[in-house]
Amino acid sequence: MDLEGDLEVSVFAAAAQSFRWDTLLRPFPPTHVRTEAGVAEKCRDELLETLARLPPMRDSAGLAAESPESALLQWILRRKSHSLRAIPTAAELPPAVAQAALKGHLKPTHVFAISRSSASEEAFEQLKSAHGYEVAFHGTAFENVYSILHNGFCSHMNKTSLYGEGTYLSTDSRVCSNFMKAAHGWQRSQLGHLVSVIVVCEVVHHPDVKFPSREIPDKYIVVPNNDHLRPVYLFIYRDEPVRDRARPARMWMLYLFYALLLLAIGLYRAKWLQRLLGLR
Repeated sequence: MDLEGDLEVSVFAAAAQSFRWDTLLRPFPPTHVRTEAGVAEKCRDELLETLARLPPMRDSAGLAAESPESALLQWILRRKSHSLRAIPTAAELPPAVAQAALKGHLKPTHVFAISRSSASEEAFEQLKSAHGYEVAFHGTAFENVYSILHNGFCSHMNKTSLYGEGTYLSTDSRVCSNFMKAAHGWQRSQLGHLVSVIVVCEVVHHPDVKFPSREIPDKYIVVPNNDHLRPVYLFIYRDEPVRDRARPARMWMLYLFYALLLLAIGLYRAKWLQRLLGLR
């Protein structure tokens, strides 16, 4: 449970730290809601402070039973809308999912299976049986995962609408990598502090779903109705801190090269240097 619990806390932390926290962090933990004069107020600052004090999962058993940290952790881990299971090897994945998980630079550092509550699972299975389905991939910001796990997909919240309103997916996981957005999760997570994600989904072959056609590009799928898809796996990608240090270094090298180039052009055009070199 350590790795699964670690991810639960990490997706919660990513949503809590987002500037869209009030939209993404639903449900919000009642442990950090204060009611005054009949008005409920979400105490986000206190929540972030409690999150910062949480120990690594392996040490969580040492938390005092009545502490705010223990209360928050238990609330996060006892949610009943879904459950997660770490997948140790690609052999446990369906062939289409395993193939995507092993593609070159897109190989995830961790894979988790998602199980939903029995009621929602039964309704979706009926749709699958009636229409058929296929596996597709959805690249998104890591801060969105908490909302996806607890509330499913919300197509009205999507920023992309070039081919109509809906949730955008692809049959090729490499296409989705262009839409991944790393976010800071839980600072003590085994998964890493800066994390990216691809959500693997099952999409029902319903008439309302838009598959590749004259209007929809190849490898793209647009699902207008949230009931016609469900998340089944998470591909987690850990962005090592060294990458963050390398990017500024490369930028400074480019700036230095540009400055040297401008200096060389200026010197070449300088009349005194031309006379010194006998160019004129």
